[in-house]
Amino acid sequence: MMDFKVAGNETGITTFQLDIKSEGLTLEILEEALLQAKRGRLHILQEMKSCLDSPRKLKDTIPKIMEFSIAPEALGKVIGPKGKTVQTLIETYGLVNINLEDDGSIQVESYSTEKNDLVKAAILKIVEESQAPSGGKRGGDKAAKEEPTGPPPEVGIIYRDCEVKGIHNFGVFVEVLPGYEGLIHISELDIKKVLNVESAGFVIGQKMDVKYLGKNEKGQMRLSRRAVLMRDSSSLNPMDNNNSSTNSIVDSNNNSTKPWVKAPPKVTIASIAEAAY
Repeated sequence: MMDFKVAGNETGITTFQLDIKSEGLTLEILEEALLQAKRGRLHILQEMKSCLDSPRKLKDTIPKIMEFSIAPEALGKVIGPKGKTVQTLIETYGLVNINLEDDGSIQVESYSTEKNDLVKAAILKIVEESQAPSGGKRGGDKAAKEEPTGPPPEVGIIYRDCEVKGIHNFGVFVEVLPGYEGLIHISELDIKKVLNVESAGFVIGQKMDVKYLGKNEKGQMRLSRRAVLMRDSSSLNPMDNNNSSTNSIVDSNNNSTKPWVKAPPKVTIASIAEAAY
């Protein structure tokens, strides 16, 4: 017994599903089944075309979705400070929504395919302008992503005064060392749970201390501000045994190493008695 389902169009098969309960399946039986499925599929498609030879035009009340991709590092320019740029696009073109993913994929939704095309062109123009030379219009802007000029960051090291380069709904991108940028996921931004990155007050150009956690499966740098805040708060407790060790931090500006926190004074019964006396 065989349960064989085949789907496709005039040019070929798009998918199939097979359940088999016999001891085996010969190539001859499989070939016969596929040919039979082809004849049935073409017959059904012909009958469908006799009723409707082309797709109906969607009504204006039905949202239309367009998907395309840009370089992930350009997402910050599309979103803009506190989401201002993407919100302006939504309001200007009357969109339902613009969804951006951390891999650079963008989904535009509106009630008009023409509007989707215009928004795509506008976004690509923003990306193109962000990669072009600034021409001195805005001091400090970079024409392209800065190339690394030194050794890469070290796993487990805390880096100070790192500048926020991009803000997204999933986290923020921070430059740890010249040319080395990494992502602080929204779950690693604070000790408290952050529901929205922008409403939490994070802005481009903000300086923060981060800890380098290593790379993810895509080879992207993973950073944590939460780990630094937790280490900082624990260092305030003189009875915390974990403070007997020191961590190194690196200033992102001058790359000098400094002790994170000095070990707390050793507390003994004699010292307590002396202080009480």
